[in-house]
Formats: sequence, structure tokens, C-alpha cells
Amino acid sequence: MKSLTRRRGFTLIELLVVIAIIAILIALLLPAVQQAREAARRSTCKNNLKQIGLALHNYHDVHRTFPPAISAQNDDANGYTEQGNWGWPAYCFPFLDQAALYNQMDVSGQSLAQALADPVLASVAATPLPVFSCPSDPKPEINDSRRIRDSANQPHFVAGSNYVGSAGHNFSRMVEPVGTEFWNRPTGIFYKNSKVRIRDIIDGTSNTILVGERVYGKLPVSGGNNGRAGTAFGTSGSTGDWRGIPDVSFAAGVPMNDTLHWAFDRATSSQHVGGLHFLLCDGAVRFVSENVNQGGGGWGHDNAVYELLCAINDSEVIGEF
Repeated sequence: MKSLTRRRGFTLIELLVVIAIIAILIALLLPAVQQAREAARRSTCKNNLKQIGLALHNYHDVHRTFPPAISAQNDDANGYTEQGNWGWPAYCFPFLDQAALYNQMDVSGQSLAQALADPVLASVAATPLPVFSCPSDPKPEINDSRRIRDSANQPHFVAGSNYVGSAGHNFSRMVEPVGTEFWNRPTGIFYKNSKVRIRDIIDGTSNTILVGERVYGKLPVSGGNNGRAGTAFGTSGSTGDWRGIPDVSFAAGVPMNDTLHWAFDRATSSQHVGGLHFLLCDGAVRFVSENVNQGGGGWGHDNAVYELLCAINDSEVIGEF
């Protein structure tokens, strides 16, 4: 007669213990996985800025100047335009392995407004360019928050960019001087029809910001206004002191990551924890803490570290950053 062997299974308590252990392991591993992914995204963002820095310096080597924030070719009698102008990112295309795109859009031969009037080119302009995209920032492929008008005044949306050039300390001085005092004129690299040379940066290329980050939407920690990012092709000017230049540039008068400021969409911001990446004029990329001295968040004349970093010739001593 065969003896019966009793098979022992899991008790309910043992099963619950195993499930609890697995849940604890997942809870421990998930943040580590998320941190590793964010570290990879930050590395990609930093590398994007390095490539942009090389492109800007190669442009400077060829043209003996950095490109303008926008090249305003179609202003009216009052200096305004509602039609599209090429921005500094488009002038970098040949130095970012995008020479074919540069030639197809005919950047050197026509305005952005004229290019967008062609349905084929308008579609091309809506194609995202990875080098201008920070992977940490969730956003649509086209920047549907910044409208650009073609030569028939029809609106278009183009590929977005998380990287905007430094116009200096004050967003209301992104265009042209309104006086002789230092704070009443553009103080950065990128403003309307700018032609800044390396030799003009008397504060030193390692102490001057060239390009910074900007998010598309809101920051999760504070809500507030949308950053609206920038565009990878250019801008439509508007009837105002800054005339659309925030589509491709920023000013330090608005503190970084300050989503509650009404002009947050003309500032810098990022989804990285604790600060932002900035490309300096010497080609280095620095991660700058959001707690750096930024001034009062007004019109940008507090001589704060962040403001001084965005000015090319203030001749002030800059603190730690």
C-alpha cells in the first residue's frame, strides 16, 4: 500500500509576507531607477548645450561675430513686425549637421515669413530637432504656444526649443538702446540684429552666459505660469518693447524658475531638480543652482550674480555661482 505524501503549499500569511517584501523592493528600487533616468536626461541636455556651443563658436569663426537673436528684415516704419524672422538657432543649422535643412529653408536667401508661406517648408519647420530638446521637459513636438506669421500674415507653429540665448539683464531692453546708461541698453549676446564678437565680452567668456534653458509648461513644484519654451527657427515680432525676441532669448531680470512672475515666459527654467544648465561663452556648460543670487526679480538692475553673468561688459566682480 502506497503511503500518501502531503504536499505543503503557501499559507495566506506567507503569501502576504512575500508580496510585502516584493512591494518594499519595488519601493526601494523605483526611485533609484528614476534617478538614473533623470541623470541620463540631464547628461543629454548638457551634451545638447555643448553641441550648440560648438556651433555658435564655429559660426563666430566664419562670420567673426555671434549670430543675432533675430535678423529683422521686414520691420515697418515704426520698427515693428508681425511676420517671421530667422532666429539664432537657424543660423547654427550648418554647424549642427543640418546644412541640408539650412539650404532647404533658404535661410540666407529669404525671411522666415517667406519660407512659411510655402506649405512644404512650413511642414519642414514643424519637424522637431533633437539637439534643441531637453528630454526632461515634457512638451509637444511643435511649440503651439508661440505663433509665427508668414508673409501673408497667416499663423504657423514651428518646432520648439528648450534653449534660449542671453539678451542680458532686462527683457525690455532686448531690442535697442533707449539711453546711454549701461542699464538702458542691451547687455547680452542675443538681441535684435545683434553682432556681438568675443572681443566685446570684456567680462571674460568664462564669466558670461551665452545660452540657458526654458521649459514649455509649468513646473510641478510651484504651478504658476507657463514657460512656453522657445522656437528652433525664429520669431514673429509683436508691438512691444521686446518684439517677439523672447521666442529665442531670455533676460535675467526675471529670476530663473520663478513661475509666479508674469514674465516667466521670458526667463530661464528647467525640470531638473535644483537648478539649470547654462552654456557659457567659453563653451563650458555649468549647472547653476536656482538659489544663486538673482536680485529682486524686477527690471534687472540689482547687480545680482545672475544678472552680471548675463551682461558682457558690466566690469563688476562676480561672486560664486
